[in-house]
Amino acid sequence: MKRSWRIGLGIATLLAAIVVLVILGRRSDEERLQTACTGIDVAVLDSASLSFVSKEDVIQAIQRDYGTFMGQRIDSVNLRKIEVALRGRSAIREAEAYVTGDGILHVEILQREPSVRFLKGTEGFYADESGFIFPLHPGYTSDAPLVEGDIPLSADGHFRGYLDNPAEKRWLGGVVALVAYVRDHKEWNGWLKEIKVEKGGTITVIPSKGKERIIFGQPDALKEKFARLEEYYRIIAPSKEEGWYRTVDVRYQGQIICKRK
Repeated sequence: MKRSWRIGLGIATLLAAIVVLVILGRRSDEERLQTACTGIDVAVLDSASLSFVSKEDVIQAIQRDYGTFMGQRIDSVNLRKIEVALRGRSAIREAEAYVTGDGILHVEILQREPSVRFLKGTEGFYADESGFIFPLHPGYTSDAPLVEGDIPLSADGHFRGYLDNPAEKRWLGGVVALVAYVRDHKEWNGWLKEIKVEKGGTITVIPSKGKERIIFGQPDALKEKFARLEEYYRIIAPSKEEGWYRTVDVRYQGQIICKRK
């Protein structure tokens, strides 16, 4: 009987201790949530490779598009609104905001990485690998491959977002895919210097080495066109002195058309 009584007393004591801990925990949580926001910590996670967004840019964007957060209780800081405001900036791909019990608002940023840089007349813009277009940055220029000339896109230097026109989207996707093909294949990596665009969207590639200009036509059928180009460099080019050909046309199936200067 005594043993049962002691076991019962022990369970009651344990339950009482748990209740006290829960009450203290709730009180601690309530006190933490009533803490005022006293500072901000911004982390641009990919700043080592890109410099489109600075910590100062992020703070200014929050102050402009969200408003004052300093002094606001951390449980009333609208983290979702801050994230949406930051994602609305063209150079920011992802934004995550959270607060900690010491009153600090933490913001983590991932930037958009340009795949291609376009120069259209006097204006320019970037496109990332998903086809999202965003303006150039006044203080930083990416080393993404340059595409210039008669670019068949309605976007200008102020455009931000995805294209609506199916033909434009297809052409842009082809150019982005060409750049990715060169980057992802060891034998072509570093080969592409610049892309020139003629009327109708026909593209000519200027290689980083050699004096030939490679006529690709429309940015499509990349695997087949690069196969013909590989054949040119492996068989035709070694049989002639450097600069022998002015253009190498790989547009047509089963043909490599080389023209002398």
